[in-house]
Amino acid sequence: MLLITVLLSLLLLRIWGSGKRLQQDHWYFSLVNYFSQVDSITRFRCGAIVAALITCLIAVYVLHSVLFAISGWLAVLLSAVILIFAMGRGELEEVTRRYIAAWRDKNWQAASASAQTLAIDTYEIDPDDWVELNHRLVSAIAYRGFESLFVVLFWFCLGGVLPALAYRLISLSRQESERPEEAEKLAQVLWLLEWPAVRVFGLSLAITGNFSSCFARIQRFLLDTSKSTQKMLVLYVESALSVEPVESDDPRCGERELREILRLYNRTKVLWVCAIALLTLFM
Repeated sequence: MLLITVLLSLLLLRIWGSGKRLQQDHWYFSLVNYFSQVDSITRFRCGAIVAALITCLIAVYVLHSVLFAISGWLAVLLSAVILIFAMGRGELEEVTRRYIAAWRDKNWQAASASAQTLAIDTYEIDPDDWVELNHRLVSAIAYRGFESLFVVLFWFCLGGVLPALAYRLISLSRQESERPEEAEKLAQVLWLLEWPAVRVFGLSLAITGNFSSCFARIQRFLLDTSKSTQKMLVLYVESALSVEPVESDDPRCGERELREILRLYNRTKVLWVCAIALLTLFM
């Protein structure tokens, strides 16, 4: 059932594309707003978010249990729908394609517009500083590709739909939070959820990329708790793509990373599906 759920969700997401009806978030934020009106809940930090999160998880658990009692296939269908919702939003391939075209034409405005769709503050970057902009985009795409799929699959394989759904709801809450202290607390929770997943993902990149270079960095930073998920991903991606430190100041290196990173992630996605298939054989 695990493999069927994953394949079904990936197939439907491929057909419908990202950001469609099954990935609408307004209902969740309406629930958060409802709990934010309750004084006994808002006295606690992130109280409304925690209340909304617990409510969603209980509702999903009850509904999944009822459907499973009726038919296992109904439970699989529900799990696939929830998994689609838990996966990230946005079409990275289209954004990357537009950015590379703008970079080749040296069109700074068009490149900045593409970067801004990934929440990159291009106003902090000097005009025509392609090295910095390329690095920012590589970092953003590395993280978006990881958080949109791999961390969700990691927790789904470990604990089912509930931890996968919890991760996405916490991520959405952090993005929409208007309180700095609340956003910081949510970011810490996300880092904890991503910490084990990014290590497994790094090992996967070593298999689908440059093994010796990437595995050396995995060994070096295996238990490191000082770096953010984004920094760890950049280290792994650059190693997997055989990017040397002396090349990092060449904007053409950034273009090569952008062209190759999604191919690397696609190979890694196939690897994870195969690993899940093997996992189901021993469950």
